[in-house]
Amino acid sequence: MSGLSVSIVLSLSIFQQPTNAQRASTFATSCTDFSINGAQLSATCNKKNGTNQRTSITIQGVHNKNGQLVQGNIGEASTFNRTCTDFGINGAQISANCRTSSGDYRHSSVTLLGINNNDGKLMY
Repeated sequence: MSGLSVSIVLSLSIFQQPTNAQRASTFATSCTDFSINGAQLSATCNKKNGTNQRTSITIQGVHNKNGQLVQGNIGEASTFNRTCTDFGINGAQISANCRTSSGDYRHSSVTLLGINNNDGKLMY
């Protein structure tokens, strides 16, 4: 590959946008009354016609890594709810007390990625 080709490839990769699933969640700007039960996120979201609708979504790709909540790949099942307790939510950020490898619990939080309000329905 010539030097010019390498430069073009590198330049293009710098400007690639993340996929929709990797972008910051936007649901918190048009939804209220958030709740979380295990890996199930619920909220009341605005619809285009001005009404509100209660909606739920299964959180994807969130795991407990030695007491730390981490966002993994969207599309894979979350496992954090197996080893974490006392779930909370503030906007797009979830929190929980998560078990470490030594058996202790540590408070942790992570910002959810890729969840949006699509006409009153939470979607990835």
